[in-house]
Amino acid sequence: YNHQLVSLHGANLALMRETKVDLALKRLVDLSKELLAASHASLSLQSEDADATPPPSDTAPDERALTTPIALVDTHIGTLHLQRAPSAPPFTTVDREIARMFATNAALVVQNDRLYDEVQALAVEAERHSLAREMHDSLAQVLSFVNTKAQAVEQYLRNEDIETARQQMAELSAAARDVYRDIREGIAALRVEVGDRPVRELIAEYAGQFAEANRLPVTVTWPDDERLLGDTHQLPPAAEVQLLRIVQESVSNVRRHAHASTVSVTAQSEGAALLVCIEDDGRGFEQGQVGRDGWPRFGLQTMAERASSIGGEPTIDSRP
Repeated sequence: YNHQLVSLHGANLALMRETKVDLALKRLVDLSKELLAASHASLSLQSEDADATPPPSDTAPDERALTTPIALVDTHIGTLHLQRAPSAPPFTTVDREIARMFATNAALVVQNDRLYDEVQALAVEAERHSLAREMHDSLAQVLSFVNTKAQAVEQYLRNEDIETARQQMAELSAAARDVYRDIREGIAALRVEVGDRPVRELIAEYAGQFAEANRLPVTVTWPDDERLLGDTHQLPPAAEVQLLRIVQESVSNVRRHAHASTVSVTAQSEGAALLVCIEDDGRGFEQGQVGRDGWPRFGLQTMAERASSIGGEPTIDSRP
């Protein structure tokens, strides 16, 4: 019995290391088969929208067959079935208790997966509200900028200062082109949504789309580290969303202001933290003078707020 307890503890530790529900359940079946010396083991789950069925009994006429119900809050969601060869000894009371422990683990795996989906949905919904608020604030500032320029043009025309009016109109036209490009980039960014794919794949996908649309190469480097391999379960959903948006905003800022020829996105681990660096070879800027040219800029403030919301800290290193 002590040997079985030690083996069961090792099985629980092995299950805790699995982050994908299908792999965790497969691992659970394999471990239950091995620990209970079964010739066959299988696990079946019913879909969430299926009608609830009464749980089967964990006893059977055949003492070498063991069927254990899997339940979530008294709701039957599946079964764990084990079978021994005819020549093997029958299942004991201790074996049945161990099978119930595996069934409980299976229920926890399923529950965690469902909770993860719910949390991810909430994170996406919160992100939609955040983007809507940012777009409202940004468009309001842009319209104010356009209105100021238009009034200036009108005043210069009244004063018959045609040359200065043309300069103001040129700035207004350039602003309109920038806004158009920003909207296109925003739409492209929204199409890359956090889901079942690793975050590094989503960042690489956006980088490819951005490079194609703006003729600005973006390289993405993700080290071959188990913690950074991109398993979506390694980062909380909210952190995945914010990380993706921070990278998108950073790259967009480079296009808007840096006059760069290349951009790189590099990730590396620093202890328990993930460090993501976005670097360009552009003209740089004096940090204390950002935004003094009259054109509204929200990127740095937005990124700082996003990073802070997930316990991150942005660092800027730039000079002309």
